[in-house]
Amino acid sequence: MFKRLYITMALYFLSIILTTLVTVTLLFFFTVGRPLARDIHAQLRNHTHYLASLVRDVTRGPELVRAFDRFSDHYGFDIALFDHNRHKIVSSSSIKDQKIELRDTMFDRMNEQGIFVQSSHFGRPLIYMLPVVQGSVPLEYLYITKRFPETGNSITFLSGLALIGILLTLAVYPLSKSITRPLTQLTRDLEKIAAGQFNEVPNSVRKDEVGELIRGLRAMSQSVNRMIQSKKQLLADISHELCSPLARIRVGTELIKDATVNEKSKRYLENIDNDIASMDHLIGNLSAFSRMNLPGFALNITVITPHDLVKDIRAVYLPSADMQQINLDIRITGVFSTFTGDYERLKQVFSNLMDNAFHYSHPNESIFIGAEETHDSICFFVEDQGPGVPDTDAEKIFEPFYRVDFSRNRDLGGTGLGLAISRKIMELHGGKLIYSRTRGRTRFTFNLKKSMTPEKQITKERNHHDET
Repeated sequence: MFKRLYITMALYFLSIILTTLVTVTLLFFFTVGRPLARDIHAQLRNHTHYLASLVRDVTRGPELVRAFDRFSDHYGFDIALFDHNRHKIVSSSSIKDQKIELRDTMFDRMNEQGIFVQSSHFGRPLIYMLPVVQGSVPLEYLYITKRFPETGNSITFLSGLALIGILLTLAVYPLSKSITRPLTQLTRDLEKIAAGQFNEVPNSVRKDEVGELIRGLRAMSQSVNRMIQSKKQLLADISHELCSPLARIRVGTELIKDATVNEKSKRYLENIDNDIASMDHLIGNLSAFSRMNLPGFALNITVITPHDLVKDIRAVYLPSADMQQINLDIRITGVFSTFTGDYERLKQVFSNLMDNAFHYSHPNESIFIGAEETHDSICFFVEDQGPGVPDTDAEKIFEPFYRVDFSRNRDLGGTGLGLAISRKIMELHGGKLIYSRTRGRTRFTFNLKKSMTPEKQITKERNHHDET
């Protein structure tokens, strides 16, 4: 498959060479060819008049044939003499047996201009025809002709042009390849950077501007990677350091609560407890999200049964559903085989989606959880009757701390990290987390590919841990 740049360069150079050839041809025609042709025609006119005078002076017969043959051998022209009835009287030996056709247009132009001239363009023979006048009456007509190998020259010229075009196209290919190959690689590297793979950009040994561009891109990706890793590490360190003082604050509030008998003070302490619980939940999510983005993070791979995962989640959330008068139903389609994954992390994905569903569901509404199996993947889902999100925010809701307008109130919304953590867990599993809304229902789906048998996956994981 040819690259667009190669085709563009080939067409560009071909247009240049064709323009040059046409320009040179026209320049040659007007500066050399046309004056030369004019001189040749002037000489031929003189020769024609000379032959006409010769015909008037020489007796018809062998002597005139010898004169025609000498002229034909010397100049390469064939000569014939016709009477007024257009019958051949005598001719040079080269066209003695040839039939020559004289057209009415030739005589008409000869009568108007005194001579008939046919140029030798487009493969036609060169013809000069002049009346031999006795007194004032043309009694005979002198016919001079020569056929040039125009067809052969044209084929040679066109073949030369085609050969030049082929050679030029072949010459352009390595030139364009030397440019398109690094640009194609550069495009792949940019796609890797866009996917967060900053260390995947190779170095370049080229000494030209393309090499400088690649080296600049590599330096930029490494710099960005260092900044991102530093930011992730800082986030992990901060979330870790916040855990200890938060735990001490919680212990302190518990001690104060035990020593307090004032009901008003107890209500204040309960509010503080709720805020501490919210902060603890936020720091826990922040710590989990930052650790999953640090290098070296690994999943705890085990064999999982889809039915067990769905039923365990339902059992955890069934008391909350009964308390809020929400119907919690299971929908499982297909006969499931076991698969491999991190059970606790997948439960965390389910829990984050269930928390969202409960936040935006009302009494007497339904939440559906379940799984569906296809030929190459297992699809888990959580579906509710909540308000959903605008189409413009369908992808942004997976960004950390992003909140749509109607859920900015923290009494309804969570920490803003649940969906980001869930998508990251699915990325680590090689799966996808997708939001959709149809028929007034909000649906979150996460897919896991059945790419390995459990035995191979567990063996690979054990070998990895043994090497570590």
